[in-house]
Amino acid sequence: MALLGATGLVVACAAALASIIFLFLAARETRVLSTQKQKKVAREQQGVGRMQGAGSLGVWLCTLVLTLCCLILVVAFLGGDNSIAYVAEHQSDSSSDLALLYKISGLWAGREGSLLFWAWLISLFNALLAFHAFRRASRIDAPPARASAGTATEAGAEAEEKTEEKENSVQSSASSPSPARARSHIRATALDCAALAVSQIILLAFIFILIFDESNRPFTATAAEYLDASGQLTGNAVLWGMNAQLEHWAMAIHPPTLFIGYAGMTVVFAYAMGALIVNDPSDAWVRRASRYTLVSWLFLGAGIGLGAVWAYVVLGWGGYWGWDAVENASLLSWIIGVALVHSMTIYRQRGSFKRWTVMLACLTFAFVIVGTFITRSGIVESVHAFAANQVSLVLFGLLIILPLLAGALGLFLRRRTFVDATDEADEAESLMSKDVAYYLNNVIMLVCTVFLAYMTLSSALPSWLPFGGQVLKATAFNGIARPIGVLYCLIIAVCPLLAWRKTSARSFFRQAWLPATAALLVFVLLCFYFVGTLLPISMQTMAQGGTAAQTLYESGPFWYYAALTLLGFLAASLLVFNSLVMLVRAVARRRLRVQTIGGFLAHMAIGVLLVGLIGSSMYVYERAGYMPYDEESDTAGETFVIRDYRLSYVSNAITPAENGDDVLYSVTFAVEKDGAYLGELSPSVQLVQSTSQQMLHAAVLSLPAEDLFVVYNGVNNEGAFSLDVRINPLIGCVWAGFGLLMVGTAIAAFGRRR
Repeated sequence: MALLGATGLVVACAAALASIIFLFLAARETRVLSTQKQKKVAREQQGVGRMQGAGSLGVWLCTLVLTLCCLILVVAFLGGDNSIAYVAEHQSDSSSDLALLYKISGLWAGREGSLLFWAWLISLFNALLAFHAFRRASRIDAPPARASAGTATEAGAEAEEKTEEKENSVQSSASSPSPARARSHIRATALDCAALAVSQIILLAFIFILIFDESNRPFTATAAEYLDASGQLTGNAVLWGMNAQLEHWAMAIHPPTLFIGYAGMTVVFAYAMGALIVNDPSDAWVRRASRYTLVSWLFLGAGIGLGAVWAYVVLGWGGYWGWDAVENASLLSWIIGVALVHSMTIYRQRGSFKRWTVMLACLTFAFVIVGTFITRSGIVESVHAFAANQVSLVLFGLLIILPLLAGALGLFLRRRTFVDATDEADEAESLMSKDVAYYLNNVIMLVCTVFLAYMTLSSALPSWLPFGGQVLKATAFNGIARPIGVLYCLIIAVCPLLAWRKTSARSFFRQAWLPATAALLVFVLLCFYFVGTLLPISMQTMAQGGTAAQTLYESGPFWYYAALTLLGFLAASLLVFNSLVMLVRAVARRRLRVQTIGGFLAHMAIGVLLVGLIGSSMYVYERAGYMPYDEESDTAGETFVIRDYRLSYVSNAITPAENGDDVLYSVTFAVEKDGAYLGELSPSVQLVQSTSQQMLHAAVLSLPAEDLFVVYNGVNNEGAFSLDVRINPLIGCVWAGFGLLMVGTAIAAFGRRR
């Protein structure tokens, strides 16, 4: 199987290389045809179609072979085939109900498999892109007699790529294409071919590293010294296998969601470069790439959220975001993607931000690679990162630099054509305008992404640079992220109320008074919650002392901390109700589109998220301690009290797993709040006996306003239960906001564009 997989990679490499050649030739010839007379176009277009078809076949063959390679590894994981070293090192021996999922997730559990999986996903996107491009080209070549019969089908396909106004023009001219329309379709074909060729080049780079770098080969055979006569692992190899902390449903699907987002952003970058290559400054590439952008951004967000869920319930520290280097790496492309999504909207609707959008597409792809660079190069230390690899360091370094250089050089060469359609009369006349708000959105997102990347990589930078050689603590990231995040939420809350160019005070008041009134009422309620619940928590934390109190002192003066909280609550309230009222007004005026629904829901979600982030990251109350236990009588001498919660011992258990290696030590507690019984919690410790690895399984009691988070750390020398208990206020808003954000983005991404 290892030989078959390695051979498949070679075939995929050859297919990708051939497709690149044919697609670039097709793009070049098609671009030339668009400038020639109609009769000559008709004679030569057939040859161009054959080249495009040959390139598409190469794309589809590459996808088929990479699919086979992934299936080989999956079958090996399911069958426990130790003859492939990667399978032997990353296979799961879980006996839980999700054991099948954990075995399959071995495909992306390590560096070699995850690179193969990522390459396969890029090939899937390329196959889809090739299918749509080939179908569009086939419709262009269709004889006039069939045009009327295919009008409905064509209109349905175009509806997914164009706005409603442009779709109407397509329908009206489908049956009798004019020479200008034919040339426009030819230019679009050139754009498709060029974009697909660029995406195939990126795929080829991944296949190269899978073939020519020994440390990244997924089909290396297991050394004979580690296998016995029956094919079972022996010696030190018996300790190999998947890390027990990865055996959780959220972590099993967290990497694939991120990789889907990464692969989708590759297509977006490819279309931006394709537009530069064929010198097409129209919004054609944006219309083709918009859905890929939204889908990719959706999956990037889902991946980040799933990682937060896993960190919250598995790592046992009570939080979901710690500004770890790999956590930051996943956030980079998501943040810059926010700017890209909004720039594409302006490009498509107003013909503005052309250079912004092209460069943001390049930057988004570059930061996708930066995130992978951080995770897989070993340049920074992280509990999530893979071991250092020099080849990965070089490859991903080049994939960061070359796209940025290509984008900058392309914009310089096309500086006379990629010019905004708006003239001086359409430029912003006031700071109170949508034009300025969108511009600030781009600037803030870009600056934040660059700073986050710099601070994450600071430990690997020379000591003469600011923060060079230093590992920055979470308080440093929070000190920057919190005020900027609140400011950004205020901007996006106000932006929908503004007009283009200039907003008069009267117009702004007419738009803002209703949502501002509703937001003020909610803000007052949040102020009462701050005074009655959050403020006492911070006071008790500082009085208690310890690490938590030190973190509060490092976050700034108390007045600043409180003012930032209240300003954040105000921004969140305005954001939610401005979005809600604008959505209702759009419905009432019958100006509602699917993208409008998705956009307003996403903005509302950010407001809900902001409330949750403030409460669950700035006002967490923690108490660590011991509960005395008498093993003979199976009783605890006292209860564990944290604020108004009381934990009473009920029972404990030791449960061996079916795999014969894992043992689960659990303790059950009855929980009361203000004397009212709330239920039972059973935190546990999982011990992997072969490796002595421990994994904490937290127990969480979720209430409307807060979570009670209980971690059992085992017993001390005297047999007492070691507990770490936290109260996380408003954390339900984090999960609710995340879910609403995914729903809004999905509606905008997958909804029809009528």
